[in-house]
Amino acid sequence: DLLQTLNDRGVEIILDTKAAELASVAGIHSNARNLPWANPARQHWPEDWMGRKKDELAEQIAQFAVEARVDSILSPGHFVPNADSPWLIADIQSACALRNALDRHDGNHIRQDYHLTIPLGLLRDHDQIRSIAERLADTPVENIWLRVSGFGMSGTPTGTKRYIEAAWKIRELGKPIIADHTGGIIGISLAAFGAAGGICHGAAEKENFNENSWRKKPGSGDAKRRIYLPQLDLYLTQDKAELFLNGRGAKSLALCTSCCHGLGDMIMRSKAHALTQSYQQIKKLNAQPELKRINYVLDDLLSETGRTLRKAIKIKLNDESLSSRLQKQSDRHDLMHRTLDILYSELDEIPIASTPITIRETNKEGRDAK
Repeated sequence: DLLQTLNDRGVEIILDTKAAELASVAGIHSNARNLPWANPARQHWPEDWMGRKKDELAEQIAQFAVEARVDSILSPGHFVPNADSPWLIADIQSACALRNALDRHDGNHIRQDYHLTIPLGLLRDHDQIRSIAERLADTPVENIWLRVSGFGMSGTPTGTKRYIEAAWKIRELGKPIIADHTGGIIGISLAAFGAAGGICHGAAEKENFNENSWRKKPGSGDAKRRIYLPQLDLYLTQDKAELFLNGRGAKSLALCTSCCHGLGDMIMRSKAHALTQSYQQIKKLNAQPELKRINYVLDDLLSETGRTLRKAIKIKLNDESLSSRLQKQSDRHDLMHRTLDILYSELDEIPIASTPITIRETNKEGRDAK
């Protein structure tokens, strides 16, 4: 019923096969182990996605996708530490097998994207990045979802610069890039600099990614509620957010008045608030002419956030850890501004990202970020 409602409203349904997670300790101790293509006894190895085994797993995924009436699939992708990784070979083979299986099961309308997961350190090795891109060039996938371990909304200025430069290399294979596990101003910056045509993250979660989280069993207990303060480009736990926003002058800086009615509403509707504010960020970027989007990020978005953070650190708070975090965020944004400004000054031409291909907008022209 839920899928039917979403389809009726024109929402695209994307199936995440959780292949990378199922090759980890955390994955086989999560709900993903109940998927038909999972091995509940152990985590997957590259050999499981090669030869006849890959064909069997592809059949299971294809049947699941067709029955669930999804629009697209994240093709089985795993953590690829380098261009010679056996996982990359297995992923390419399984993508081909899955495409064939979908076509056999009347799923030829279902698009296939590739989930490329790499370590942050690999971004600086452009030869490796180019080699990976070349191997993916003929793979039957439409978009590349780029997930970088050690990167995300709280990424460093240097890491952001490396991500942008590496994404430019990947873009040469002609497939649109979606920046996965990336939110906030960094996500907007990636789109403005032509490093990504789409941004993906969760509802007040999954704005950062670290592959180390897959190396241990998932913990128990409820996660703390997190409140998004877009004016500071920052998430705070509920207690920290209340402490800050009750500080003298803080409400005028960071209290949401666009989608919430007061602090209580901002807390109770924290996920809806975060999604709405993220959407507004993309909407404002898309309102800018393509050749002016970098100027918008540098001159408007980063500059305004920097000014707000410099005011925020002057607010007296009876919490040293919170004051320290605000100071670090302010310093980080100032350095981010300088780093991206230098990168912009070195450009010979303005890079423009390709719009991700979707089932419902396959023939749509334009390059707005999603």
